[in-house]
Amino acid sequence: MVSKMDWHQLMSRKRFRGRDEEPSEDKFSEVRSPFMKDTDRIIYSSPFRRLQDKTQVHPFPGTDYIRTRLTHSLEVSTVGRALGLAAARYIIPNYKLDKGDDRFDSSDFGNVLAAACLAHDIGNPPFGHAGEEAIRHWYSDKGQKHLTKDVEKDEEKLADFLAFEGNAQGFRILTRLAGWREKGGLRLSCATIGTFMKYPRGSCAIDPETRSKSARSKFGYFQEDKYAFTLIADTLGLPAKEEDLGDRVRHPLSYLVEAADDICYLIVDLEDGHKYKKLSYSQVFEFLEDIIKNSPTKDDLKRLESIEDNADKIAYLRAKSIGALVGEVDKVFRENIGDLLNGEFSGSLMSHIVSVDTIAKIRELSEKILYSDHRKIEAELAGYEVIHGLLKIYTDSFSEWEHVGYDLNKISSRHQKVIQLFPDFQLMPPDRYEWLLRVNDYISGMADRFILAQFQKLKGIRIDIGRD
Repeated sequence: MVSKMDWHQLMSRKRFRGRDEEPSEDKFSEVRSPFMKDTDRIIYSSPFRRLQDKTQVHPFPGTDYIRTRLTHSLEVSTVGRALGLAAARYIIPNYKLDKGDDRFDSSDFGNVLAAACLAHDIGNPPFGHAGEEAIRHWYSDKGQKHLTKDVEKDEEKLADFLAFEGNAQGFRILTRLAGWREKGGLRLSCATIGTFMKYPRGSCAIDPETRSKSARSKFGYFQEDKYAFTLIADTLGLPAKEEDLGDRVRHPLSYLVEAADDICYLIVDLEDGHKYKKLSYSQVFEFLEDIIKNSPTKDDLKRLESIEDNADKIAYLRAKSIGALVGEVDKVFRENIGDLLNGEFSGSLMSHIVSVDTIAKIRELSEKILYSDHRKIEAELAGYEVIHGLLKIYTDSFSEWEHVGYDLNKISSRHQKVIQLFPDFQLMPPDRYEWLLRVNDYISGMADRFILAQFQKLKGIRIDIGRD
């Protein structure tokens, strides 16, 4: 059995400053707490801004009403903050976090959850989850020729490519890639990073025999970032699991991030589906009414009679149902706080709520109608071609450059120009595993329209001609 985690450690204000430094305390500010700073740093970062043009459900939506990854992340953050504030009302008095010099208030929990939720999708590549699958598929097929030498011999490094994971890319962005100082990321608090880590394990969660995704299908860090993960997990006191494959016990607050994400995408996808005319008013009303009826407040929805427009009615029901689900999740969290701290909680918080059957029906409807829309499928198939095409262009060029000892004068003019287009190509590490990761960093970081435009330009489909 794992040892019990401690809330003072779990809420560590120490900042991760890079793999070459131990996490350390931030300078005190009377205006902004360390966790408020985390929120600000994420919002003002380039990877977060790029979420405005990354797919949530519908690629290249024809209306600005439909959610993108950016609007989704902002909505998840508001729900996460509410869950954090609610949890604090129970945690702070029962675990005496309001005593002594190292004390916390409810806003600390709200800000940690808000920051982690803002960042929860920051590592997603273009075209949503289809983009993740496109990267995995390319390395298992046409790109397999590049997985040679130390990469192919190391099953864990190999899994970084064959099972590319947006969550691991997000950890990499927060702790290494984002920010203006090299290798330190955004210098977030360990509490926020730990809360962000939904899957605190490495790519060894992938079955090395089949080189396919195992039952434990996701992981939270690539092998190059293992040391950073260990530093943060040790600072937070996240215990190792008995079946130690680099696994740690999840931070209890990460369950609230997961729940906030589930609440938002399940409920607002219904709203978007209605706006997109894929779902009728009666279909959406039925599900949201079921959730609201389970609310302890027992809202009678009389206000609906004063709302004329169906879209406005759905918006009202959406707000009420999200509030009801926040209450249900908070109840499950409080009832299971002991198991969460001991690493013994099973499943997700959403799998234990009163409305679990209704949520299952919403998932089923969304899979059948919303996620199978032919325009969505067409865009995702196009995304495969775009991502595969750029991966081939860049990896072929860097492989040729590596072959001649990194002398640009010894490779073809075409490969020279491709390499010169790559950001900071002069700093590309000579190790193949590392430069393949850099290629993934670049391509997965692109927004949907940017990657499409670059693919078209490099393929000669589109040429920007300047005007005199």
